[in-house]
Amino acid sequence: MTTIDLTPAEFVAIIKRDEKFVRGLTGGKRADLNFSNLANLRLPGLNLQAALLTGFNFSNTSLTAADLSFADLFCANLRGANLSGADLRPGALDPEKSRARC
Repeated sequence: MTTIDLTPAEFVAIIKRDEKFVRGLTGGKRADLNFSNLANLRLPGLNLQAALLTGFNFSNTSLTAADLSFADLFCANLRGANLSGADLRPGALDPEKSRARC
């Protein structure tokens, strides 16, 4: 599957709408970043709670202290990603899904 490259402005807009969604505010929308590419970046403390991240490319990305709780990371590429201190509560790395072929 091909990944989608986002401009920084597109990514920021999606994250801002997602933050509103998580807080239950008007104008919020769950982040749908399926098959997007954010490889080789430093994104400490990023909030992607409950985001749709199927097939997302996080390879070699620093996600220290990021909130990925309840996010869908099915078939996401996390090779070389730094997840130190990241919140990976249920849903993020579902062991049943991880056995599926990507």
